[in-house]
Amino acid sequence: MAKGARAAGAAIARFTKVTAITRSAGGEWVVETDKGQVTCEILVNAAGFWGAEVARMAGDAIPVATLQPTSIW
Repeated sequence: MAKGARAAGAAIARFTKVTAITRSAGGEWVVETDKGQVTCEILVNAAGFWGAEVARMAGDAIPVATLQPTSIW
């Protein structure tokens, strides 16, 4: 998925802490990170375990359930 996204022009910032998410007056997303500010038209929440917290920063709520696989053997 990441390869396809990059091929389509997306930028992926791994190991980057998001500290705030807001909307600009023009409707773009403004993402504050520990590595600087990013402004974008489309924002993808791929935060996994932290997905619900990131969604809250953007003013949304999503159900997230972390599961641990168990052995049936």
